[in-house]
Amino acid sequence: MPTTTLMHLPKTKSEDEFESICTDVLIDFYKKPFSRYGRKGQKQNGVDIFCDVDNGKRIVSQCKNYLSLNADDLIKQIEKDIMAAAEEFEIDAFVIMTAHERDTKVQDFVSEQKRKYLFLIELWFWEDIQIKLIENKELLYKHYPGTMIHPEKGMLVTLLTEARGKCLNCGSVLGIPVRGKLPSTRCEIVHITFSETEPKEYENAVTLCEGTCAKEVAFMSDDEKNALLEKNVAVQIFRLSLKK
Repeated sequence: MPTTTLMHLPKTKSEDEFESICTDVLIDFYKKPFSRYGRKGQKQNGVDIFCDVDNGKRIVSQCKNYLSLNADDLIKQIEKDIMAAAEEFEIDAFVIMTAHERDTKVQDFVSEQKRKYLFLIELWFWEDIQIKLIENKELLYKHYPGTMIHPEKGMLVTLLTEARGKCLNCGSVLGIPVRGKLPSTRCEIVHITFSETEPKEYENAVTLCEGTCAKEVAFMSDDEKNALLEKNVAVQIFRLSLKK
């Protein structure tokens, strides 16, 4: 997949969809429960998305998906929204999220606003929002499902192909994926771990019959688990690399 600096996602023309993207990006970035503020037609005082924080203040965001708006008009809107939000709320941070490309005039204006207010003001252009989307595969799949295979499905396709379409425990034929499309036979990924703290990674994942062999793993001895892992091509390659 292209790197975050090379990949370009199409912009949405929907204000509602843009706000949904921005909400998810804020939740992922701040690791806090952001919500959309009110609905279209209601007085929002310059705020589209908000989150109450521990100090009794709010992190608020205004989403600007006006693709035809020039820099001067965007600046006027930003100024108006910051003033309205500052009068209504106790603000910890104000995040401006816009579908516009990076613009020096807008950046300079926001730098001036930062000197006028006591709270933090951030400016995220489409390039910044896009990078945050691409860096989170779950968000990328949610909002742009056509750009990639879902991470879990992608791993299952790879593991089934490496296992030649068979359950690594009983040898039953599960099927070979064709052009990324999974076979109809029910199968699942099981991570073979030896402690609760061991991470679930590609190197300890195997494909097994769903509901039968997959359930048996919980009752296997360490020797039986190791024998199962030995059938995993990725594990064999990884262990060989450690011996070199």
